[in-house]
This record gives sequence, structure tokens and C-alpha cells, in this order.
Amino acid sequence: MIQILKSGLRIIKQNNQLILVVVLIVIFPLLFIYTFQQFVYVSKANTNTVLQEKINILQDTIEFAVDSNLITDPAVISSFLGDQEDLEKIRIVKQTGEDLVIIYDLDSTKIGTIEPNQQPFRASLLGNGETMIFNIKIDEKPVTQAFRYVNNENADDVYIFTQHDFSKINALLDGRILKSYIILSLIFLFIIALAYWIANQINYHKLYNTTLNKLKERDLIIDALVHEFRAPLTAIKGYASLLEESLQGEELSFSTRIREASTRLVTLVNDFLEAAHIQSGKTKIEIAESDVVSIANKVISQMKPLADVKKLLLKTTQTSDKILLKTNAKRLEQILINIINNAIKYTDQGEVSVDINTNIVYTTFTIADTGKGISADDQKKMFTPFARFGTDDQINNITGSGLGMWITKQIVEQLKGEISVESIKGVGTHVIIRFKNDLN
Repeated sequence: MIQILKSGLRIIKQNNQLILVVVLIVIFPLLFIYTFQQFVYVSKANTNTVLQEKINILQDTIEFAVDSNLITDPAVISSFLGDQEDLEKIRIVKQTGEDLVIIYDLDSTKIGTIEPNQQPFRASLLGNGETMIFNIKIDEKPVTQAFRYVNNENADDVYIFTQHDFSKINALLDGRILKSYIILSLIFLFIIALAYWIANQINYHKLYNTTLNKLKERDLIIDALVHEFRAPLTAIKGYASLLEESLQGEELSFSTRIREASTRLVTLVNDFLEAAHIQSGKTKIEIAESDVVSIANKVISQMKPLADVKKLLLKTTQTSDKILLKTNAKRLEQILINIINNAIKYTDQGEVSVDINTNIVYTTFTIADTGKGISADDQKKMFTPFARFGTDDQINNITGSGLGMWITKQIVEQLKGEISVESIKGVGTHVIIRFKNDLN
């Protein structure tokens, strides 16, 4: 038994939300039921106290009328009583010899007759002048009867009797108790929902911290692997380039293939490293005012040899010889290289152009090509990781990791910009990048 208790305590320590579950399922409902029962009990007790006090005040008024010898004037009694909706009967009897004679009744025909039911009146003698109240049922209808013995200034034995119907007041009280019950139930449900939300937040926080630690471990592993891969691949690429200078024929072809394959692998490794850094939030962006025309011309110069190999026209146009934009020059250069490189890869003839347009609000880059174009369905996947388009032969013949455009989009968004694509299959593609000029 002790072992079971220890095991249970250990489980609770490991899962703090179990305590909240126990509170929600057991303690809260019991506390709610107890609180509501106490509320109902106190409400009804207070109501009964108020009603009894109301009866006492009414009988005090009648006793004053008896002592003042005003009992013979019904109009005076009516003015004393006022508007008593709950008052059903009022009767005043006086000891005359051995009998109790009615000296006042709401039904005037009974005045002067002998009280037929004298026992409860005589029982009120035990009250020593205090009102004796009884809750009874008459024809299944609950009523309240009150009796008081009065010995007036003339030494007459007088008895006061009133009968009340408090059903309307009780119905009103029950209605308000029901409303209170509904409000308390809503509050109770809100507390349960709040506690459930807090329990989930605790759980989510633990999961978040666990996931964050796993991601940090993953980033460390990726960084280590990338660096371990990149060093030998760079060496292979360098030695292959050296071999190309001294080899001929089939051996030269083999060396060229080694260099191209190592180049693709280096690009792939760099893309994976860049993607890992973006996902981990390690990439830091420093903003400074830069001449984007100069950056674009620099990229065009770098990419021109690739365009010349495919006999493509690579050009740039702009609205001004110098356009200043608050951005990160290195990252903007990377964006343009990625997009222009893609455009050259997928264009077999024609041209690739970079148009830079600026106005008061935006600076816009439009990279257009006359290549294969992208279908509407593929455009939706353009900026997703590992997205590559075309037939299997085209994909195999075009180098790339499928991460380039995804990385580009992440960098554009880090620079507070927007990127979109417009394309017609078989006609060409426009990639549009837009930055606000008032970037702080």
C-alpha cells in the first residue's frame, strides 16, 4: 500500500497538471455544490426572518389599535393595515365568560359570533405576548398562521389571529435563486475552462521547452555535419579543377564531372546550413542605406557568365541611376542571385531582365525571364521547401536543392519585404519583390 502511494506521488510530481485535473474533477464540483447549498440556506433563512418580522409588525399595529380602543372602527383598522397582499385573514377575539367572541374580522358578518376553533387561540397564552407562528397546509396550499395573546389596559384578554399567503414571495425568491444558480454555474464553468486552459498552457510550455532544446541539439548537429562535409567537398572541387588543367580526353571528362558534382554538393550543403540558420532564428539582419542599382549591377556581372553559356541576354533597367533603400546589401545580393540563377536555369532562349522601379512608397524589383513558365498549381508551391518543377528529366538535368526560393522568401520577409510570382506556362515568369521605402 505504501509503495502504491509513493508511486502515485511520484507520478503527480512528474505531471503537475494532474493536480489541476483533480481540482477540476473533484474539489471544484464539491466546493461549488457546498457553496450553492449554503447560499440557498442563508437566502431562505433570511427571507423567513424578514417575513416573520413583517408578521410581528402587523400584529404590533393591531395590538396598538386594540389598546387604543380603535378596534370598533373598521376604517381605522383598514388604514392601519394598508395594502397587505399576502394577508388572507385577520381576526380579533375577546374572552367573554367561557367563550371567545369575535370582535373584528375582515368578514363583518362574523363579528359578535363565538369563535368555533378556540384551541389555537388559547395556546397562544404560552407565548407570553409574543407572536406564535405556524406554517401549515390548508387544502394542499401552504399558509402561515400567527397568533398573539394581548392583555390590554382594560384587563381584557384579547387574541389576535392573522393568516398569510407568501407563495408569491416564495416564488420570487425561487426565481432569484434559480438565476443565481445559473450565474454561479456559468462562473463555475468559466473557472473550469480557465483552469483547463492554464493546465494546457503548462503542458504546452513544457512541450515548447522540450522542442526548443531538441531544435538546439539538431542545429548543433547540422552545423557540425555541414562543416564536416563542406571542408572535404571544397578540397575535392579544388583538386578536380587542378586535374582539369593537366588532363585530356575521357579523363578530362571524368574530372569535370567530379568538379560539377562536388559543386552541386557544396551548394546543397550551403543551402541546408542557411535553412537551418533561418529556422533557428540565428540569422541577424543589419539594416543600412544602400544603392540597390549598384547591388543589382554587381549581381548581373557575376551571373553573366552563366547566361553567356546558354546564349541568354541578361540585362537590367531602372528608373534612376542611383536608388537608395534601407536594407541589408549582402542579403539583397543573395536574393537577386538566387532568383536570377533560377531564371537562367529554366530559360533556354531569350532573356532574363531585372527591372528596378521606385516611387514615394515602394522600391520594386521585377526579375523576368522567357523560360518554361510555371503552372498555376506549381506557383502555389513556389516558396515551399524542396519545391522543384518540371518533368523528371528536367529535374535531373537542372541542379539545385529545392531550397533556394524558400530561403529567398525567408530573407525577403526578414527585410520586411514581400515576394510574389506571376507566370504563364510556356511564356515566362516574373518574380516581384517589393520593399517599403520608409523602413526603420
